[in-house]
Amino acid sequence: MDEKKMLEQIRKSAEHVDVPEALRPEQVEELIRGKEQRKGRRPAYRICAAAAVVLLLCGAAWQVSRTGAFLQGIPERTDAVAEAVTEGTDAAEEREDVSLAEGQKETQTPGEEAIPHISSEKELYQALAGMAVNGARGMGLDGAVAEGEMMDATAEAAKEIMAEDAENMGEDFSGTNLQEQGVDEGDIVKTDGAYVYVLSGSRIHITKAVGDALEETAVIELPDAGESVEEFYLDGNLLVVIAGGSETAMEEDAYAEAMSDVYYVDRSTYTKVYTYDISLRDAPRLAGSVSQEGYYRTSRKNGGRLYLFTQYAPDIRETQEASSYMPRAGGEKLAVDDVYLPKYASQPDYLVISSVNVAGKPDQTEDSIAIVAAAEQFYVSEENIYISTWRYENGRDRTQILKFAYGDGRIRPSAAGEIRGYLNDSFSMNEYGGFLRAVATDWDQDTERTCLYVLDEHLDVAGKIEDLAPGETVRSARFLGNTGYFVTFRNTDPLFSVDLTDPANPRILGELKVTGFSSYLHFYGEHKLLGIGNEVDPQTGRYLGIKLSMFDITDPADVKEIHRYVVEDSYYCPGLYNYKAILADPAKNILGLECEKDYLVFSYDEEQGFINRFTGQLRDEECRGAGEGQARGLYIGHYFYLSDGECLRAYDMEDGFAQVGELSYGQ
Repeated sequence: MDEKKMLEQIRKSAEHVDVPEALRPEQVEELIRGKEQRKGRRPAYRICAAAAVVLLLCGAAWQVSRTGAFLQGIPERTDAVAEAVTEGTDAAEEREDVSLAEGQKETQTPGEEAIPHISSEKELYQALAGMAVNGARGMGLDGAVAEGEMMDATAEAAKEIMAEDAENMGEDFSGTNLQEQGVDEGDIVKTDGAYVYVLSGSRIHITKAVGDALEETAVIELPDAGESVEEFYLDGNLLVVIAGGSETAMEEDAYAEAMSDVYYVDRSTYTKVYTYDISLRDAPRLAGSVSQEGYYRTSRKNGGRLYLFTQYAPDIRETQEASSYMPRAGGEKLAVDDVYLPKYASQPDYLVISSVNVAGKPDQTEDSIAIVAAAEQFYVSEENIYISTWRYENGRDRTQILKFAYGDGRIRPSAAGEIRGYLNDSFSMNEYGGFLRAVATDWDQDTERTCLYVLDEHLDVAGKIEDLAPGETVRSARFLGNTGYFVTFRNTDPLFSVDLTDPANPRILGELKVTGFSSYLHFYGEHKLLGIGNEVDPQTGRYLGIKLSMFDITDPADVKEIHRYVVEDSYYCPGLYNYKAILADPAKNILGLECEKDYLVFSYDEEQGFINRFTGQLRDEECRGAGEGQARGLYIGHYFYLSDGECLRAYDMEDGFAQVGELSYGQ
């Protein structure tokens, strides 16, 4: 998560709201910085929690100013409402009793019962009402509640074009940088070896790329102009687009019985999956679409099925009848049996997970579940979905991990567990041989420490290493078979290597201290580990630039940094918080990433180290670029293509990256 960008969004949200000086984003940012200096780096979502308080208070202030006279006329809650809230509060307190004493078992009971079902809609409403009221009270806002089967193309023209494209697709080409091989992820630029697909605004441009020739063949525009594209997938002759939108309606407020003609604006968000048949690249055809309530969090694709994750905010009102709290997926409300309420749930938002068979029935949801949980990290292996949530309790960080099997499109809970500390990102989790390995930063109001846990199939702790690297936080992690690597940081960067051969007894093999730190790790060929992060002055802590490190991991017990490269005075690199913005292909020996206003391409040489082969300006007068974080580098054969959302440029890598073509996308 980019804390800098998040704080900027807070400022924009508060521009038109008159809030107390102490709650202005600038003051919150100053408070966060002060705490960071005293206590070290805090998790990004801890900062988000502070930001959410500001935004909620701002929203509340706006609502009060807009409806002040009306609020004075609202009658007291009825006894029935008070009873429902009380029951919900009691239920929440019963579920919340999962704090772990030192020495206790650190996971919940394995099996499906570890993530309990909801027994009735009444139980669900009472629990959500209790969470909403308790959450509002905790912020001094007592009583405020927050808001067909696909047909194959058989035309002769299609056959001819497909044959020609298949011939072009024989060349090697790059793919999206994935966390887990075999589990696809969406992005904003992709290629199939013959065409380049680029998201520009909310349109997807399909460009034929044969050598230095760039020819736009089609543009896909969503049927609803009010929706915006998040990202898309490419699988043979299918292009799967994920878009977000919202619906607004004005409804009469049934609660305001004492006043007539009182209405409220009901605004709901949804995420939609559009599947296009692109057998004819110059004539894409919409094969089906399906929607799901909630805003887009992430997705994964395994085989012909897409798995969609959205966050849904229920509308909890004074009565169960007036509330709306059952999310829809595929046009249907989820059944009570498909809603799960973890014991530690304390926020009324849901995570909704659905599967869509985009290769067979793209117009319907295959399976859907909802979990009352504010998910933070997502990790999807080839067999299981893991989501983590975080809470701060009794001066300690706790991470809860939920596990779901998702074979054949059916999503079923299988285990729940809890560990100390908080996770840095999704790479802090990895599944291998039936075990989940997790690296966390634990903070106990005194100092940070690193913990590594090995969890069995039931998410019980099978083995662990605790209290490593006091005073430092986890910045990156990567696992390869039975060996794990993770980086912690304060003023220097210890790279730890750990042997996980015996899950019950993980052991540290080595610790290498170098300057700066790596925020992203990537295995680069045999016995090499690439690190991308920041160079830092070990004496002053001053950031010096973006740093590339190459580590020799031939002997995991004796890891060496054999080469480094610092892009001096460069601090902004989207790849540090979005790994899909990085092109890293050891077989092709090409590394590409955006730094400030340039896109840099490197190769690696055993003797010379990192060699800067190409520097392309992203935002200039001829091709201004769509904005930071939009750049993607890709290759087809010996041609390199650079997209920044508004332009696609072609370069000949065999001719010193000489530019040989350019195509601009009109908006």
